[in-house]
Amino acid sequence: MQINNILVPIDFSECSLNALRYALTMAKDFKAKITVINGYKIPIPAADINYTFDPSIYDDYEKEMKEKFSLLPGKIPELNMVEVEYKVEMAFPVEAVEQEISEKRIDLVVMGTKGASNLAEVVIGSNTFHVAKRATCPVLAIPENIKSRKINNIAIAVDLNHENKDLPLRMLIKIAEQYNAAVHFLHVSDKPSEIPYEQAWEVLAYKKEFSDIENYFHFIENKNIEEGINDYLDHNDIDMLVLLPKKHPFFEKLFKRSVTRTMLLHAKIPLLTIN
Repeated sequence: MQINNILVPIDFSECSLNALRYALTMAKDFKAKITVINGYKIPIPAADINYTFDPSIYDDYEKEMKEKFSLLPGKIPELNMVEVEYKVEMAFPVEAVEQEISEKRIDLVVMGTKGASNLAEVVIGSNTFHVAKRATCPVLAIPENIKSRKINNIAIAVDLNHENKDLPLRMLIKIAEQYNAAVHFLHVSDKPSEIPYEQAWEVLAYKKEFSDIENYFHFIENKNIEEGINDYLDHNDIDMLVLLPKKHPFFEKLFKRSVTRTMLLHAKIPLLTIN
């Protein structure tokens, strides 16, 4: 797959602008177009059944946003180095993103995530979670404290105990190829793996696709999957974590909010979710 169109929702917070900077680096590397979108919804008093919408409110807001957009290249010079489109949508932020994905061939959404103590709070407590859960394209969440945009090592959580023939790995492969990054496959289980290391590729069924990519398999024994992954990230120089929520039972539960307060996986690095 190619990365031709990157969508970046912003609310002009430093968190969202940091994600924009990250996205611009990727856009330059992939020669992709950036669409910067600001979605909003004008609140209407629920108790006021006689409320009449004044179109000038939208016009004023749109004018204000366009003025802010015009100032961005002065603050972020990288905006002058790639093709950029700016849009203001009268819709809830999540709906605005979904609409843009459906109307255009968006290959990747890049969004900021405001600081929190663990992955569940970062992802589930924000619009980013809702976009990642419903989006039909990969979503890259960028923690607000991320400054470096290097991608040398990518970790991906896999479950070698389940079917792996239809994993959506094209985005991962594209990024790894672009940055000549090594890919670390992490299999976490509560007991020693019964799968010999030399058979891991046969189980994953993607040996050919990764033949030209430096790769490693890591079998991690831990009763808590998120702790096992967190421990690996803490002791290795990983620049991006990839999760496949619909292909990994644990992260599927995460997206159903059943373990939102028990996650211990700290979001210190960009998190790419692929459905």
